[in-house]
Amino acid sequence: ITQFGALLVESGMRLYGAREVARDHTAAARIAPSVVASHVIVGLVLLVCAVVVDMLGVTRPELGRLLPGYAVSLIALPFFVPWIFQGLSHMEWVAAPQAIRYGVFLVLCVFLVREPAQVAFLPWLEALSMAVGAGVAMWVVRRLKIVFSVTPSRAFDAAVLRESIPIWASQVLWVVRMYLPILLLWKMSAEQSVARFDLAHRVMMVMQAFLTVYLVNLFTPLSQEGKRPGPRFFRLLFGSTALAALGALLVAFALSGFAGSVLGILYSEVFRQAEATRTLALLAFLVRVLAIRGHGHFALVALGRQRTELACSCAGTVLLIAMLFLWVPERS
Repeated sequence: ITQFGALLVESGMRLYGAREVARDHTAAARIAPSVVASHVIVGLVLLVCAVVVDMLGVTRPELGRLLPGYAVSLIALPFFVPWIFQGLSHMEWVAAPQAIRYGVFLVLCVFLVREPAQVAFLPWLEALSMAVGAGVAMWVVRRLKIVFSVTPSRAFDAAVLRESIPIWASQVLWVVRMYLPILLLWKMSAEQSVARFDLAHRVMMVMQAFLTVYLVNLFTPLSQEGKRPGPRFFRLLFGSTALAALGALLVAFALSGFAGSVLGILYSEVFRQAEATRTLALLAFLVRVLAIRGHGHFALVALGRQRTELACSCAGTVLLIAMLFLWVPERS
């Protein structure tokens, strides 16, 4: 839920901001007031929603108690400003505040959470660790002499929204494509089968996370070259696509060949089931498709063609839904 909340908070502005800063470093101070203020307001709305859900008992009590604290942590998320560091090619400061955040969270949990009754502390420890990470990021921003203020009147700038909303909509469709099959299986298959599919799906999502780290680093030079696209832009794009696709294919063959062993190592031998192994062997080859698709996604955004990219995402989502309903009932 927190991950989906982060997607709402960022609202596509992170990728938009990184592109604009990569093209013009002075854009950081210019667009930061609007971007950060928009993020904070969305975070506050989510906090209100979390409190209401807890008060009305819409969800299970043990989950409802956790939501407000985690929603508070989302308010600190805008102040990590990874898009500024990414656009300036300071990727070390994209990573460092996050690493510090997780380190602080780990230390606090080790010393303060010793039994199940203390689980309610976790969201507030998360909020505290997020605040520390955000503080580090803001300190670095000041060291880079990027000065901006956050005022509600600057939020939701129309020009920024025109550019960022298509990016955000495409990200939402990505969530739909990644998780809709699981929801459909939940209705059609036994719980054990859904759980085994999820084991393999998690491995695939981790592989995609590694791929995303690579693509995020590629996005800055793509944005710089995409301002006036020429031969260098296309050499960078197609060379990287070929390299990533080949690497993903080799990883897929290795992962498919040792799928059972991977599941056994990650989840213990209890979860080394034939159904999960076959699923992982198949999903491993999806990473190659994701590598090619990811290059197309980031290239179109770098070129300022995010509406075209959104149309591609819509077409892919419609095709997925059609195939799920046409094929899954016949093969279940």
